[in-house]
Amino acid sequence: MGGSVTWVSGWRSRAQQANLFRLWQAGDPNVPFEPLPYEESKHATGEAADGEASSPQLAAHLGAYAPNVGLRWRPVEPWHFELRTRATEVGR
Repeated sequence: MGGSVTWVSGWRSRAQQANLFRLWQAGDPNVPFEPLPYEESKHATGEAADGEASSPQLAAHLGAYAPNVGLRWRPVEPWHFELRTRATEVGR
């Protein structure tokens, strides 16, 4: 499958995460989900990245492949990939 992914966010500082929360509160359409508190965000530890796929089909294709390379992906957040760990995957 052809296409491209532009990685737009990986590790975030506390200030960056707080800014995302302010944008979400203000109704910014580019922040469709309430950001997690900094201490709970995988972005705070560099264990998550957000990317913009060139098509929804490409995002779904990458998401289906993600577990094969140790990543977690959910269709509800097609831009978000994070490292899988034993603790987060038990019972899922």
